[in-house]
Amino acid sequence: IFFRVPLLTMSGKVRHTVFLHFNPEVATQDKIDALVAGAEALKGVKEISEGMISYYAAPDLKILPDQPDFVISGDFASVEAYKTYASHPAHIELINNHIKPLLAKPPTRAQIMLSE
Repeated sequence: IFFRVPLLTMSGKVRHTVFLHFNPEVATQDKIDALVAGAEALKGVKEISEGMISYYAAPDLKILPDQPDFVISGDFASVEAYKTYASHPAHIELINNHIKPLLAKPPTRAQIMLSE
């Protein structure tokens, strides 16, 4: 069942998930390790961590074919907390310096509301 929740009425926790497909010629283990370290560092940014419930950055398990190489997923206390994270300079720096250079194609992103 598909339904649309108007943005103005959205309240509650938000899950943000990103699926990354790496260019194998560029995505060395050292660069992937730097991406993980950068993602972990976001947990220490006060403006972000105040609204962050959980945050994970890890390789996909590749259980099924055609899976992404890497997944980043975070839960946030509210839409506003997610927006703070998404627009924070430390997050933008992570994207520009450690994610975009490794990509074979644009990432797939999604944000969903979590039921209480």
